[in-house]
This record gives sequence, structure tokens and C-alpha cells, in this order.
Amino acid sequence: MKADYNVNADSIAIPQSKTKLVLLLLLSLTFVALGLWIIHNVSSTEDLDNWHRWKGLIAGFSSIIFFGGCSLVFLFMLFNNNPGLIVDNKGITINPGIFSNRFISWDLIEKFSVQRVLQTKLIGVHLKNPEEYIEQQKGAWIKRNLKVNYKSFGAPLSIATNSLKGNFDSIYSLLTNRLDAYNRTAPKAVE
Repeated sequence: MKADYNVNADSIAIPQSKTKLVLLLLLSLTFVALGLWIIHNVSSTEDLDNWHRWKGLIAGFSSIIFFGGCSLVFLFMLFNNNPGLIVDNKGITINPGIFSNRFISWDLIEKFSVQRVLQTKLIGVHLKNPEEYIEQQKGAWIKRNLKVNYKSFGAPLSIATNSLKGNFDSIYSLLTNRLDAYNRTAPKAVE
């Protein structure tokens, strides 16, 4: 679905795509089933040595745990009717699913970038003072994830567009155009 957004609108709410979420849920459940199948086959096959049996069990349980967690997140997001991303004159609000909404004002954002993790494209949110932003967050787990993102990609925050209505290019264009518009009209700091 191609969606072009009106850059001049006061507020744009981009909803979660229920179709994409159902597909992601089904894919995750497939990997859970694959993990169960691996565990069953490794457990019932007698001609495997212990090393190969352990490797199979680790792979099966890892698949169940990781993709089972993903399935729960996608299931929650499927029934969450909050928009996945809100872009307005004050900044952006990211609704990452099971976690609380994260608002970032335009004056904190330096730029957006395209990030790739395997075959998935993400939008990196580069901040003017990333270390300060990370330290202001509550919760050790959140701080750790933001630090890992910052160290890996140069941006503590990323926006996954694969569960949003619209396509990556339209959403990226909307964000960069709104940031440019903000920067043109924002009062300049006196040095």
C-alpha cells in the first residue's frame, strides 16, 4: 500500500497495519512450531550423539523462546488500536507495541537515517545529545537497549515500519520533510 502523507497537516497518525501484523504473527508461530518439531525429532532419534542432540535442543528451545516472545508482541499489537507513529508540529510519538509511547520533540532530533538489520529497513532517529537522552530514561533495560542501538547504529532510537500502514519510503520522506520544515522555522540559538 502506497501512502503519501500531507507534510503540512498539523498531525498525522499512522496506524498499525493489521494485515502485516497477522502475517508477522503467523510467521512467528511457524518458527515456534519448527522449534517444537526440532525438539521432538532430536529427542526421539536414537542415532544422534550427545553433541548433536544438545545442539538440536538448544536450537529448538531458542526458536520457541524468541519467536514465542515475538508472537506475544504481535498479538498484543494486533489488539492495540493506538497509532504506531504520530507526527505533529511538536515532534514524533513512537508506539512500539507493548511498551509505553515515546515522544521525541523536533528540537532533540538531529536527523533521520536508513538502517538495515538483515533484510529489514529501519528509520534511525539521531539525537543532538544522545547520551543525555539515554541517561534521562527510566529503567535499566530501556537504557541498555538505547545504548546498544546508539553504539551499533549511531542512533539510540529506531522506527520499525514493517508493522505500519504505508511503505518505508513514504514514512521516511514524511519524517525528513517535517524535520526540515521544523529546522527552517525554529528559532536559532545564539552562540
